[in-house]
Amino acid sequence: MHREIVRELYRTLTLLGAQEDLLATVSSWGNSLTDEAALTRLKAWNESTVREIKERIEGYEKPYRDHGGHRGTVLPTSMGSH
Repeated sequence: MHREIVRELYRTLTLLGAQEDLLATVSSWGNSLTDEAALTRLKAWNESTVREIKERIEGYEKPYRDHGGHRGTVLPTSMGSH
């Protein structure tokens, strides 16, 4: 039963576009990885991914914060003057 669950988890993650390192952890769980090792790797992957997403969000928000809440986008004068 455990291997069937692992296969379905692997399939689900693949359909969601999971990265190879995450897929490798899931597929190795119960074979070459103990429960503890798999859990450690999954926690590390999650923490790393959360950190990357936070950094990406901060990067998107930085220009907005640096300009006092205004992006300073100027539309060309030809827009809307047909």
